[in-house]
Order: sequence, then C-alpha cells, then structure tokens
Amino acid sequence: MYEYKVKKNFTLNIVFGFANKFLVFILQFIVRTAIIKILGEQYIGLNGLFSSILQFLSLTELGFGTAIVQSMYEPIARNDKNTVSNILGMYKRFLSVIGIVILIIGMFLFPFIPYLIKDAEYPTEINIYIIYFLYLLNTSVSYSVLAYRGLLFSAYQRNDAITKVNMVINIFKYGLQIIIIIFCRNYYFFVAVLPLMTILGNIWITLKAQKKFPQYFIGKEPVHCRNEIIKKAKALVGQKLYSVSIVSADTITISFFLGLTVSAIYNNYFYIIQGMISLLDVIWTSLMAGIGNKIITKTRQENYEDFVHITFSYNWIITVCTACLLSLFQPFMKVWVGEDLLFKENTMVLLVVYFYLWKMKDSLSLYKDAKGLWWQDRYRPYICTLLDIILNIVLIGTWGINGVFVATIISDVIVSFPWVVNVTFKCYFKDNKLNYYKDILIYMIEAAGVSAITYFVSKCVKCTTYRDVILLMIFCFIISNVLMLLIHWRKERFRNIVGRIKKEVEKKYGM
Repeated sequence: MYEYKVKKNFTLNIVFGFANKFLVFILQFIVRTAIIKILGEQYIGLNGLFSSILQFLSLTELGFGTAIVQSMYEPIARNDKNTVSNILGMYKRFLSVIGIVILIIGMFLFPFIPYLIKDAEYPTEINIYIIYFLYLLNTSVSYSVLAYRGLLFSAYQRNDAITKVNMVINIFKYGLQIIIIIFCRNYYFFVAVLPLMTILGNIWITLKAQKKFPQYFIGKEPVHCRNEIIKKAKALVGQKLYSVSIVSADTITISFFLGLTVSAIYNNYFYIIQGMISLLDVIWTSLMAGIGNKIITKTRQENYEDFVHITFSYNWIITVCTACLLSLFQPFMKVWVGEDLLFKENTMVLLVVYFYLWKMKDSLSLYKDAKGLWWQDRYRPYICTLLDIILNIVLIGTWGINGVFVATIISDVIVSFPWVVNVTFKCYFKDNKLNYYKDILIYMIEAAGVSAITYFVSKCVKCTTYRDVILLMIFCFIISNVLMLLIHWRKERFRNIVGRIKKEVEKKYGM
C-alpha cells in the first residue's frame, strides 16, 4: 500500500512529471514538424481548432475531479476506507454520464464546424466531419471508459504512478502517428490513434490502481459530503471555464476572424508556451496534495511562511523561463518553420508577457485550490471569461492577432489577479495582502529587467541551426540565473531558502 509520504512523493512526482512532459514535448515537436512539412500548416490549425472546441465540451465535467480529490484528503488521513470508496463510486457514475453528454452535445455541433473557419478554407482532401468525430470520440472515452480509479493516485500524491503509464502510452501514440504521417500520409489514421490509446491508457491505470489500492471498492452508499462536493464542483465550473477560455476561445476567435494559417502560426508559438507551462504545472500538481495535507495539519502562520518562500522560488523560475522565451522564440521559430510562419517582434513580446502574467499567480492559486476556496471564488471566472471574449472580438478587428493577447492580459491584470489575491487572503491567510502586492511588484520589475538584459545580450548570437538554438538556450539560462543571483544573494529570503535546502540535504544524506 502507498504511504502518504509527502516529501518522497513530491520528489517522485517532480522527477517523473518532468520526464514525461519533456518526452511529450519532444514527440509532439516531431509530430508537428512532420505535419507542417508533409501535410501543410493548415492541418496544425485544424488540430488546434478541434482541440479547442472539445476543451469547451470538457467543461461538462464541472470540475468534479478536482473537488473529489480535495474531498478525499481528510478521509484518507483518517484511514476511512468506506467514505473514500463511496466517493469513488459516485465519481464513476458521474464520469459515465459525462462521457455520453459530451458525445451528444458534440454531435449537435456538426453543422456549425465549417463556419468556425474563415471563408471555410480548410484542406479539401479530407472530410472535416469525420476528423471532428474522431476528436470528439477521444474526448468522450477519456471520461466514460475506466477513467475514475486514477483519481486515487492524485489523492495520495502519487501522480508519478500515472505518469509512468502515460510515458509508455505517449511513446506508442506519437510513435504511431509519426509513422502514419511519414509513410501513409493519412490524417484519418493519424487521428484514429487518439481514442485507441486513450482507452488503453485508462485500462492500464485502472489495473494499476486496483493492485495498489485493494482496500477501496466502488461504493454505492450515499456520500455524507456529497452536497459539499457538488457545491465545490459548481464553483469549479467557472474555474475550468476561465482556464479553457484563455486558450480555446483565443484559438476559435483567431480561426474565425483570421483563418487556419494564422491559427496554425499561433498554435506553433503557443505549443512552445504550453510546453513550458506543462513543465511548470508538474511543480504545481506535485505540491497540491502535500499542501492540502499541511493545511489540515499545520497552523495558518506556518503555511503562510511556506507560501512566501514558494512564491519567491517560483517567481525565480518563471523569470528565467520568461527571459529564455523572449530571447529564443524568434531564433527557434526561424530554424523550425521558417520566416514565412513568424509573428512580428511586438506580437512575440505580447505572447511572452501573456505567459508571465498567466503563471505569476500560480503559487497563490495553489493555496486557494488546496484549501478548496472555489465557492468563494465562483464569480471571478465568469466575469473574466465574458470580458476576455468581448475584448477578443472588439480588439481583433482593430489590432489583429495582437488584440487577442491584449484582451487576455487586460482581463487577467484588472480582474483575475486582484480577485484571487482578495479571496485567498480574506478567506485563509488573514494577513496583510499589501505585502504580497509589494513582493509581486518587485518580482515583476526584476523579471522585466532580467528578461530585457538577457534579450539584448542574446542578440549578439546568430542562430541558423538547432545546435545554435540549443547553445543560445544554455547561454540565456545561465545569464538569467546569474542576474537573479546577483539581485538576491544577500537577501534574507534567499538565504532562508538555501538554509532549508541544506537542512534537507543533511537530513537525507546524514551529513
């Protein structure tokens, strides 16, 4: 049986999480390159459009999974097997219904698919309805076919167990897709791989969960915390809506107003951002269960001190990521897809700002979600989503693709960020939030300065090959970290974190 060992589990989750995300990034890069070179960039745009539509349909899951995991922390800590089993049974029944609902709603969207592409300009050699159905089927089976038991790994902070399965599945999935694109050049077969591998992955994870958690069964009794779970899930609908609209609404808007080619360029850039976000999310996901446990077992002040140190460390990481993105985006894109599929420099800068602001509040959201403050935060996502969509439509006509990114930046800075700060501090930390705003402002100034210096220094390096890009990446990584070290090495917060790390190393290795 898996033990609830927070530090050990966190390390495992980080190691396997990073390994999986990096593997997926590389495999997706090969797949995207093959599609662009062999089939054409419009297929990338089509893939992005359908994925975005189905992300909206996935909102019917209502955030139930996250609410379920959060509700399992306490009964697991009490070793209450019956409650956990009954929650698991409720989740199984719910997912079965969701899979069917997604399939039905998706079918009703069939007549509108061509109208989501500007001037209906899509590859004529394929039937977009068949392609869309295969994407729809993949989304449906991801919920309805044996998807429920994997939640136990998340509740036990053992996401590494799921990650190991996903790594093998991803190797087979992307490997098959690469072979199909290169040798068959058949997009139907390419997409058909998705639902098959999703089903295989779900079956494997279910068998693994049954072996590791034999004490849990599919309970049929009423769950005493059912109303609380439903309440939190209702609040999470908005959370999911906003996270989906940030990406999916942008992709659909771009496809509708600017066409599949511009959407493909956007998707190429966003693929890099998404890859970096996926790596950062490994940290977030790995910390979640541990912080959820600490909120139950430690004092508010102890958790606030941890929060301050996590915010500092995480902002160091995203500052380095921002500096590297700003310096590497255009050189990498030139080598990868050529100058014809490049955004202008100002558009690229907006994308980087968009990335930084998106990730800046992660540590705050981590504590908000671990505490389960979704109901208190329930109105924010709807307001932000509505504002984002309205600004998208208004600004894209004036500023083109730049208007889409400006819309998201405005909704995030003016509404989303201050709202999350207010909810988290008012409902949990009870501390002076002005100190947090002061820290974030300083971190933003540091990020801007470090990124600008790294960017201008990187201009001295000419990139014409992938080898040049890799060397430039290493150079930017070193420069940005050295700059951050020069800023912080004498500061108390940095020294406290170094001291904590030394203690953990000494404790682990008996030094």
